[in-house]
Amino acid sequence: MDNMKFIAQFAATAALISGVSSQAAAQQLCPIQTQCPPPQAGGFPEEHTTGVFDDTTGPDKVPFGDGAPFVTLSVPKFDPVAAAAMHPDVEAGDITLVGVELQLELNITEILVQVDSNFGGQCPIEWTYNLNAFIAANPSLNTPQVGLAAPISVNDAFNLPPASGGAPPPWDYEWTLTADGGGPQSAVGCYTATAGLGNWIASAGDTTADFQLLSTAGFSFNDPICGNSAENHENEGNAIVRVRYHYCFELPGTEGGPCECLSPSPHYRRPGSLLLFPEFDNREGDVSIVTVTNTDCTGAAGGEDIDVEFVYIDKNGCSEFNKTETLTPCDTLTLLTNFHNPNTEQGYLYAFAKDEAGAPVVWNHLIGSLLIVSGLEAFDYGINPVVFRGLGTSNGTEALPGAPTDLDGDGNRDLDGREYEPAPDVITIPRFLGQDSDTAGGIRSQLILIALSGGARFETNVCFLFWNDNEEVFSGEYNFSCWDKPYLEDLSYGFRNEFLKTTQHDPAEIVGATSRESGWICLQGCQASSSQETIIDPSIYAVLVERVGSYAVADLPFECGTRTNGALVPLSVFGDGDPNPQDGDNQ
Repeated sequence: MDNMKFIAQFAATAALISGVSSQAAAQQLCPIQTQCPPPQAGGFPEEHTTGVFDDTTGPDKVPFGDGAPFVTLSVPKFDPVAAAAMHPDVEAGDITLVGVELQLELNITEILVQVDSNFGGQCPIEWTYNLNAFIAANPSLNTPQVGLAAPISVNDAFNLPPASGGAPPPWDYEWTLTADGGGPQSAVGCYTATAGLGNWIASAGDTTADFQLLSTAGFSFNDPICGNSAENHENEGNAIVRVRYHYCFELPGTEGGPCECLSPSPHYRRPGSLLLFPEFDNREGDVSIVTVTNTDCTGAAGGEDIDVEFVYIDKNGCSEFNKTETLTPCDTLTLLTNFHNPNTEQGYLYAFAKDEAGAPVVWNHLIGSLLIVSGLEAFDYGINPVVFRGLGTSNGTEALPGAPTDLDGDGNRDLDGREYEPAPDVITIPRFLGQDSDTAGGIRSQLILIALSGGARFETNVCFLFWNDNEEVFSGEYNFSCWDKPYLEDLSYGFRNEFLKTTQHDPAEIVGATSRESGWICLQGCQASSSQETIIDPSIYAVLVERVGSYAVADLPFECGTRTNGALVPLSVFGDGDPNPQDGDNQ
């Protein structure tokens, strides 16, 4: 299903659930509540936020001090054209600015006063110093003024020790804000706007929001006796302006309901060339048992053995550990992952067929299984691997056994419909049970999430819809990197049994256990981002592990549709490219 349709349905239902917050909400500069305008002609509004734009001056002697020049700090105004370019099928005229977060920050980090005298004996001095700085208000944008004053007045006489000789430096007397004046001083102003936003929108000749940084300083030095003395004073500080924009756009309505399966996925439960095991757990007290079987008993490639490379992906940073095993015809291998790979604690694992030279090949005869046993929590469950058939052809047909699959030569296993079968589009889970709080014997299920696009240096945003037992729909989103296994209630409070009982649920369900609520879930990757690249519609996989007290069960979900931007596991900030990673290729 088209991701934009999914997001539209997702956004349209977001207001239906109050108090169900997203764990993936971006950190805000200032608290703000925004709301998209009502949809027109059956469309669905969708809200986005930009990244944070900022401008900084300092730390240096400018702009603070005597005779400091005016300094202008500028951040870009909101540009609907640039915003629209980030979203497929969206025009600038569809974009509406609905909120502004602005933060003004001013810091005086250091003041230094130094005095030196060539007087032969001790003598008194006195000095006063006043420093005032502020970021001026912008009247056209209705922003506040943020000011900071650092008045320093030292009127008591100080006896200078005799000069050690010669002209300055060295200085005989030194005063600093850090050591003597109580430390650095800061002022922060927070501004938000949700109305009258026209002046924040860029136009021809008016593309920046400008803020004047002004400062005044006065220094007086009195040396009635010492004579031949010299003074030096200087300041350090910085000023920062930061802004984030909230904007909305409208998408047309969709045919059918959200999560409707409009096209088939590959059948992921038959022999293939690449097996994706959703989890392994090598933590102390836990055991993961993995089996890979070569179902080719006759020798599809002339009776040759087949090498299988096991790739363990650590949940922290997607680092990998590799090990190769050889399977003869009709052979099966079962192993404990903590013995096979003692270096990684938890994450996921994939295994793929390769030839004697180490090149990945088509060998659609591999099957497998996974058993997770927790000795500490006294439960166990099994999961089948997700099986991808090797294709090894540019037209998506299946090549002969032993044909190479790394068609672009990038060293990644591409789930793109050319090297291997593509990843699914939408993940649907037919049941979840209403969740309990963290109490013994309660229901606390976890969702295994695997990022299949971008790679090690990307963060993936997953959108999900979930229904109660009476067709009432709710929404949420979650951010994760590489692999994660959050509790359902960490994704949304809406999965809690106590919340579901407050909805328009069916009081006659669950049949035979009406005190317990239930529902179903669909999930889809919405965006994956690194410091350099953003991938729209990334590939993901998800498995629900249901836990009731010390009992647990898991099974592969239902899948529909395909996505062709999956890859295991790129290391570049640009993700996976064909053949070279680059910005803007959505791979």
